Amino acid sequence: MAFVSLVQPEPGIPQQIAAQARSARPTNVPAERAKSHLPCESATALVGMGALAAARKSRRCKVARGSVAAARPTVDDWMVKPLESQDLIAQSRPAHWVLRTTDVKANLRFFTKIFGMKVLRHEEFEKPCAITCNGEFETPWSKTMIGYGPEDEGYCLELTYNYGVSDYEPGTGLTHIAVAVADPEEALKTAADMGYAVDADIITGPDGYNFRVLPKEDEDDDPFRYIAMKVGDLDKAARFYCETCGMDETDAVPDCPMFSEGAKVVRYPQQLPLVLFLDKDSAPPQITQWEGRHAIAIPGKALRAIYKRIIDSHGADGSVLHHIR
Repeated sequence: MAFVSLVQPEPGIPQQIAAQARSARPTNVPAERAKSHLPCESATALVGMGALAAARKSRRCKVARGSVAAARPTVDDWMVKPLESQDLIAQSRPAHWVLRTTDVKANLRFFTKIFGMKVLRHEEFEKPCAITCNGEFETPWSKTMIGYGPEDEGYCLELTYNYGVSDYEPGTGLTHIAVAVADPEEALKTAADMGYAVDADIITGPDGYNFRVLPKEDEDDDPFRYIAMKVGDLDKAARFYCETCGMDETDAVPDCPMFSEGAKVVRYPQQLPLVLFLDKDSAPPQITQWEGRHAIAIPGKALRAIYKRIIDSHGADGSVLHHIR
């Protein structure tokens, strides 16, 4: 289980590389730094296995004023193409996972020195995100995108830093992120030398997130191999991703002891797999702000089809956090 964001991608996202990401808030953040470098996008956020939340930014990337009911068109106003349309589903992909950080510099050292990632973009915001990108915190915040290549082509991580927040209660839904490197033994040794806990091929990094180190067999392979998530109901979780989000279930369960009780793998064609698994010996997953959220890029018409499907099945009240506007 996890917080999930569905976003409508737009081509030509500029890749602005930051010289460094600061973990201490500057005394005066220029207004232009608080503006997004991304083109305007519509975003839909889903919570858990059955709650859809959606929000759309205006053309100037500012949240529309007024009540949700007044701002939201009815679903019948949209020309909705069926979600099953393969040409749309083929364009969908997991985009990034949002991690909450209490120390940006420590995270940058961790990801660059151990996994060889690089900073893709850094932004500062004076006000909280209107669609809770920085969680439910009424604070200025920053985000740093980190990964291996352009955000509009490959998977990456988003490090969000809320000024004044020094601790997050860990959750138990996001279990680990698997990353392949050229020399796993060297990566594990580097992590241990830096003071991070290492258990077999799992490294516990800053803020308690776990990363599994795997060998990279082909230079052209995406280093991000899979995301492991503990769920309370395996069948329900798989239906959410397959029937609602349009993913396919596959039989390729990664070799990992924690998946022995039962696991299902869902993915878009040739994209990052999500491993959903049960742990019968422990309590159901506890979802906290620490879990962040998972962003999945989906073409706009397919996104609206998902939104309509949730509204038709569950209604607009209770399950929707941020409506499409």
